Amino acid sequence: MGCYPKGKEPVCPECRTHKMRDRNSARCKPCAERPGWHKVTPTTLLEPLNSFDAAWAQWMKAVQMSKDRYKGAAKRQHLRSSVSKSTQKILVVPDVHAPFHEPQMLADMLVREADADKVICIGDLSDSYALSTYTHYRRVSFSEEWASVTAVMQALSEAFPSVEVVIGNHDARLEKRLRERLSEDMVDAVKYLAGGILCPVTALAKRYPRVSRPWRSLSGTTMHALRSASESA
Repeated sequence: MGCYPKGKEPVCPECRTHKMRDRNSARCKPCAERPGWHKVTPTTLLEPLNSFDAAWAQWMKAVQMSKDRYKGAAKRQHLRSSVSKSTQKILVVPDVHAPFHEPQMLADMLVREADADKVICIGDLSDSYALSTYTHYRRVSFSEEWASVTAVMQALSEAFPSVEVVIGNHDARLEKRLRERLSEDMVDAVKYLAGGILCPVTALAKRYPRVSRPWRSLSGTTMHALRSASESA
């Protein structure tokens, strides 16, 4: 007979994984079709950051790499009594769009500007891609996005004595979607259940004592001035 009895097939001597069925074959079918397949290291797929712990672990790795490279951090106490509001160092952070930001670049900035007295995020800390009505070219869940946004806000809260956040149009996407799809009474009911807050960034900011209640908006002139200052710094 051309085949081994069922249950008595020998293991393939090459891959030592599959069994051989044909008595006349020196290897199993996968090894015959793809010689050396078992020696190829499988590609590691990147899992979505669907938890805060995963996002925080990735962020801390980026921060540590920055600290290892950066040698010129200035040393001074934040908000010294001799420092007036007019002489504070203010770090302006424009449009992070987490989770589509570059964690390493953001970590570099936080390490380099560690002596800042205040941070102002001037809009779109989050991207809210999952809530967008534009064409989606990839799947990004809200939980994945929010894990990244939470990691960024916690890092800012831990690194600086004062953080102010401006709510941008991307941050406000949830409220916009709700008002588009629900009646006014239904929106009021959701606000009641959510403690009067429809903006996830505003709700998140309340968890961190160093993050002040976010501003709703800035004038176009003020926003342009802040962006210009951050780009020229």
